[in-house]
Formats: sequence, C-alpha cells, structure tokens
Amino acid sequence: MKKKLPNIFVNKIDKKICNNETVYCSFNSNKDNIEVVEDKIDIDEKIKSLFNSPNYVYKIATTITLNDGRKLEKNIIGKTSGKLITIDEELIDIKNIKDIEL
Repeated sequence: MKKKLPNIFVNKIDKKICNNETVYCSFNSNKDNIEVVEDKIDIDEKIKSLFNSPNYVYKIATTITLNDGRKLEKNIIGKTSGKLITIDEELIDIKNIKDIEL
C-alpha cells in the first residue's frame, strides 16, 4: 500500500545567501534618532477617569506636565474634543500633554 508521492520542485541555490546580514547591517547603519512616542490613549484615559471620579463636582486641581517639560498647576473645569478648559479660560491641547496628575 505504498504510494509514490509526486516530486517536489526544488530550486538550485548557486550563490551565497546573506539576506539576514544585509537587513541587520542596514538596520545598524541607520543613525536616525528614534523618538519614543507615549500612548496618547493613556492620557485620554487619565483625563476620562478624572472627570468620572466622585471627587469631581466643578473643578479639578491638577499638575499638568507638557511635552516640553514645563509643569503647570491648573484647575480643570471641562474638556472639548482636543483641548482641556481651565478655570482661567485657557485652552490646553491634549496632544501637548505628557502627563496629568492630581
């Protein structure tokens, strides 16, 4: 009951293959600085949890760390689609926020 299986095509390899070396070398030769981008979803979740907390009635006293390293102590009263509104009627871009704390 032995059946002969069909032959499989096998291509001849007549040169040295160094695909991995080329990829590895090109990866190392790239000297561009890779900037680590933090998840903006994390900031959005923090803002959402601040507004959904039982302590929030009208304003939230927060410390906001911006992407350029500045720290702002602001009272947040609301949120639009892409900005936070402070009690001083300032608008702060959410995409410029690195971290937000109580």
